[in-house]
Amino acid sequence: MPKHSKPIVRRIPVRSILFNGIICVAVLGILWSLMPLGTRALLWIAGLQQPQAGFEYLKDSLTHANSPSSPEGNVDSYIDDNKQEQTPFDEPAEETFIIPAEKGDGGKVSEQQLTSGSTFVNGVAIRNRSDNQTLSLETEAAIPPSLLIENTDAPQVLIVHTHTTETYMPYYAGYYNDGDSPRSTDETLNVCAVGKAITAQLQAAGIGVIHDTAVHDYPRYTGAYTRSADTVAKNLEKYPSIKVILDVHRDGIMSDETTKVKPTAVVNGKKAAQMMLVMGVVDSKDVPHPAWRENLHFAMALQSRLHTAYPGVIRPISCVSSRYNQHMSPAYILIEMGSEANTLGEAIYSGQLLGKELGVLLNSLKETVN
Repeated sequence: MPKHSKPIVRRIPVRSILFNGIICVAVLGILWSLMPLGTRALLWIAGLQQPQAGFEYLKDSLTHANSPSSPEGNVDSYIDDNKQEQTPFDEPAEETFIIPAEKGDGGKVSEQQLTSGSTFVNGVAIRNRSDNQTLSLETEAAIPPSLLIENTDAPQVLIVHTHTTETYMPYYAGYYNDGDSPRSTDETLNVCAVGKAITAQLQAAGIGVIHDTAVHDYPRYTGAYTRSADTVAKNLEKYPSIKVILDVHRDGIMSDETTKVKPTAVVNGKKAAQMMLVMGVVDSKDVPHPAWRENLHFAMALQSRLHTAYPGVIRPISCVSSRYNQHMSPAYILIEMGSEANTLGEAIYSGQLLGKELGVLLNSLKETVN
């Protein structure tokens, strides 16, 4: 610019500014309408449940959602994810649904707080459906877990999903339509989203986690436990520091041929999907499971923490004669996070509650044992 020249000031008409603003809003509206329903639902969940970290949560989830699906799944890095800022999760928030009209080709949804099983004693209750009729709640609940947690940055928890495609209802209206699919390979809609919530809370507690989202039940459902056992074995070989394994599912409960049961509790004014731990309690020649008691003691300790902190959120432990790969580790838990009638937001909230209390439990074992 010449030394004595005056700066040139260009005036932009107000009408031009308004016109450009309207164009930007219109473009954003079009982009929103083109988003898949699951992505829009994720945006609401991220904004409502994690307002301070919603953008990062959404960005990371969209990266997974837009990536090609792979039977090998994705493994969350415990090193990178540990650096993410964690935010409070237990402030009540309302989900926002797009509720379709009832078509009459589905059935009803019955919201209930389920309590079937023994009475809770010191936060522990069971429902014994196994062949082991000598199982004593009082005796087993009195034995603390023998698990040893180390002071290390290495991963000590593995989260897998044998039935990876299990998903939830996208709305709650007291009914469902035949087109509401209970399964999806979209990790933002199925139980992988719950595993992600558990992972975040454990990492916030300083516990290293591997979350393996390999798909085991699609395109073939039969053989899912064999395939998930292979996934667990690969991770145990790669990360020998792993001590705890969670197989995260969701239940399917029908009160009659067309009525789905939605197991729900209210925690801090907000609906949460009721959880249930499923534990094998039989060791036989056909189904060897010599460490079932160690598994059960750990499950009881976790159940006690959840029941004490959030009464009603955890159902009695379902004790069965199957082992569900739990022979692979002395701290292996199968957990049902709600049912197919719960909403995704309710299940994610319960995942956050579970992750928080599991983190406290593991750190208490670290402090008392080491």
